[in-house]
Amino acid sequence: EAAKLAALRMTDLDRKTIRAIVKRMRAAHSLEDPHKEAEADVDLHLALYEAAHNVVLLHVMRVFAELLRDGIFYNRDQLYRRHGTRPTLLSQHLAIAEAVLRGDVERAARTADEHIRFTFNTIEEIRRDKERLDVSLRRLERSDLLSSRDTGVAVPKHEA
Repeated sequence: EAAKLAALRMTDLDRKTIRAIVKRMRAAHSLEDPHKEAEADVDLHLALYEAAHNVVLLHVMRVFAELLRDGIFYNRDQLYRRHGTRPTLLSQHLAIAEAVLRGDVERAARTADEHIRFTFNTIEEIRRDKERLDVSLRRLERSDLLSSRDTGVAVPKHEA
């Protein structure tokens, strides 16, 4: 909804802000700096919320953005470090920004929805991968324990 409203309501100052963030995002991507990319990601989202000129949306999303920055919901750096996600996230952000800057309401809404789905699905994949790794590590710890009981030799535990 924010991208759609931003495409309809943004001011020249909002445009300037979004363009500056897109420039930072491209620079961080070319430097292969996932942390700076993640920071620019949050900044772009906030700029879009601000450009939507909806006070309720802005206040709610500012709180949400700070929780994202603090890694409360998920670790953005992990998202940006996942193989293959950086180019996809960059192209999605550029498509959203371009649609908003052109005032293309339908494309802004569609590209934002695609981005949200991709991000959600990738975060779920990261969570599932972590769960599988945790199970494997617990299994290794159990087998180390069983092996040390059988042989009388303590086997060092593996660290996560």
